Amino acid sequence: MSWFINSLVALLFSGVGYAQIGAEPWDWNPSVSNDGRFIVFNSERSGSDDDLYVFELETGALVHLLRTPERQERFPTWSPDGEWVIYQSGDIDGANWQIRKIRRDGTEDQMVYDSEYADIGPTYSPDGVQIAFISQIENGQQHVHVMNADGTNVRAITVGTELDDVPGGFGFTQMASWSPDGSRVAFVHGDGESLITDIWTIAVDGTDPIRITDTPDTVEMGPSFNPSGTLIAASSGTGFYQQYILTLHRPDGSASFDLDASAEFHVRPSWMPDGTGIVYHEIIRSGAVIAKFDFAAQSVESLCIPGGWEAQVIAQCSEGGRTD
Repeated sequence: MSWFINSLVALLFSGVGYAQIGAEPWDWNPSVSNDGRFIVFNSERSGSDDDLYVFELETGALVHLLRTPERQERFPTWSPDGEWVIYQSGDIDGANWQIRKIRRDGTEDQMVYDSEYADIGPTYSPDGVQIAFISQIENGQQHVHVMNADGTNVRAITVGTELDDVPGGFGFTQMASWSPDGSRVAFVHGDGESLITDIWTIAVDGTDPIRITDTPDTVEMGPSFNPSGTLIAASSGTGFYQQYILTLHRPDGSASFDLDASAEFHVRPSWMPDGTGIVYHEIIRSGAVIAKFDFAAQSVESLCIPGGWEAQVIAQCSEGGRTD
């Protein structure tokens, strides 16, 4: 069982499964800094497996933050003060995932946590004191874990809840996101047999799990609380990396809304700090680009990050962006 689960995790987070589905480079998994100035993302544009990049929204400047031809970096997110980027780092074959952090200027790349299991999807609490992430326990099930920011006091907060009882024999849990007040963590959970997932939240002390969605034929991905804590943005699709649209959900599970009806693939939303828009990655043809949904204009605009897939598939990038 342990071998099977580790193989599944490697598939989902390697270049074979959870990464690109075409031959072109992907810019994906964006995260917006709390001051709204920077977006960090991982990309294959360097010609190797994923490296980390930082894009400045106002100036359009792009920095290749971390270059590691022998490893790959995924799912970067910012510390609350914007000084650090925390991310998961793994072997080229998608194994041995560990949690690391690096300063915004590219210095002090260092280990935060490394267990015998795949440690993935780290994100800082709003006060920067704790980190939520996904890892396994001895029986092979994936669970939401929380630890101190220095990698100590690790505990699985979803163990002992109803999320232990899943079809397929083990839990498939991914993509933790903190509520703005730091009291709850949102994530997606399902079974490893179908990979169908729903959105849940749970209190940081491991109590009061709430199921936000109950969609037996839908894959939910990337839940993200808005700055006021009144909505959770996510991606909803009909299959693993088939058509995805952006969705909004009430944190108490009382209502859900489709944000767009696009035929594109809109995945991994990250809120602008003022709540006026959502940044995400959009799969176009065989590549992926970073885009933004603006609530006031009800429009989608490519960020036209220089040197990526955008310039090849979106002619309007030379004119300052794309609006649908």
